[in-house]
Amino acid sequence: MLGFQNAHMSIHTNFASVDVKKLYTTSWIPICQEKDVIDKKIYNIDLLDSSVSVTRLSDGSYSVFEDRCPHRGAKLSGGIFGNDCVKCPYHHMEFDCKTSEVVQFLGSPDVNHIKGSLQLYKNKVHDKLVWIYMGSEDEPIFHANELVAINEGTKREFTSIHGYCDVKCNIFDALENLIDNTHISFVHSFGNKMDPEPQHTKRYVDDRGVQFSYQTGSQSIAKYLDMSGKDQVSVYNNFREPCSAMSRVKFAEDMVKCVRVHLLPIGENKTRFFWGLHRNFLTSSNLNPVFEYFMRQTLQEDKVILENLYNPGKPEKQVLTEHDWLIAQYRKRMETHL
Repeated sequence: MLGFQNAHMSIHTNFASVDVKKLYTTSWIPICQEKDVIDKKIYNIDLLDSSVSVTRLSDGSYSVFEDRCPHRGAKLSGGIFGNDCVKCPYHHMEFDCKTSEVVQFLGSPDVNHIKGSLQLYKNKVHDKLVWIYMGSEDEPIFHANELVAINEGTKREFTSIHGYCDVKCNIFDALENLIDNTHISFVHSFGNKMDPEPQHTKRYVDDRGVQFSYQTGSQSIAKYLDMSGKDQVSVYNNFREPCSAMSRVKFAEDMVKCVRVHLLPIGENKTRFFWGLHRNFLTSSNLNPVFEYFMRQTLQEDKVILENLYNPGKPEKQVLTEHDWLIAQYRKRMETHL
């Protein structure tokens, strides 16, 4: 263990000094769930020091634009949306949400003298979320890369549920918590405090992943569903910098529960967790509320740590162990770009 610490002591980015706003201009970031964008409505999201609006266009695609009229600065989210155009509530200047151009001003068709246009942002759909890129370069440093496939290693059908919650912590602490291998047994009710040590660890540098196993806790659902008597689960955690992580738990030969989380920084110390829980057992939709309850309980347990107990201080004062290898990899990759 000591050798591992010495090998990684230099990999300590002081994320406290990183401007979180830089993530907006260097990467694709998730801003909302697809299901939150209602037809013919404007969905508004407040970010760090700006605000954006999302609309669904007539062809089913999305338009994401700055929630600010370039005329006098009114919030366009308070305006009217129709025919793929948004009309400002202040002076009724109207903008085409596809092209960003002014199409009407005070009822006059002659808009050639009007300067400025709507600020549009590139957007894409990934994992049932709308993502945007706000940078000026053609391509961002970070991409919305696909995490390991949900159904990898199994042929069973999956049922999925999605949601989000906000946590008062910065995005870097949030991501590191998601890929922390050893907190499971101590923080979460389904963990095993009596036998917390991860076993049979395998590391995958290129995939930014770690695979390990541990003994199931007394309140783990795997304890009740695994009839083999092994009482052991296999976990695969991986991440995609700067804001995505996945944890896939496999037990009873072919039962899989996969949680994928994408993070949105909505403040210097406030992060939105967009989560998706996918399972190939007990797949009846009637059981979705039960799984949602347990998912929210799990997030609440993390929230207690991140908001009230977790005080990372300066990373150079931290002592990493062999079980923190994935966190060290995340810091190393982020340090390269930020």
